[in-house]
Amino acid sequence: MHGICIHLVTWHAAQPAPVVTDTEVGAQITHTLGKFDFTASVRGGGEMGQAQAVRHALTRALERWDPALRPPLKRAGFITRDPRMVERKKPGRKKARKAFQWVKR
Repeated sequence: MHGICIHLVTWHAAQPAPVVTDTEVGAQITHTLGKFDFTASVRGGGEMGQAQAVRHALTRALERWDPALRPPLKRAGFITRDPRMVERKKPGRKKARKAFQWVKR
């Protein structure tokens, strides 16, 4: 994805591209598929996380463009942002929850 137009992304997996299918669902629900061209630049996370981030951004853009599109997008669950975030590293630990190896002696 990284700055490339969504329509030009090629995938080498046997399953359908998560970015294209996941982002097109919101446009299909609101009957706006093919009305807009957009480019997305996403960094970090995996394929599905990036696809859901693009879907959420597209949903918010559609909602701002036409507030009447909010109810169908809300019913589909696209308005709600995924609140999960990476837990911070704690002092005295190797990672957020992983401790250093315990030594008996």
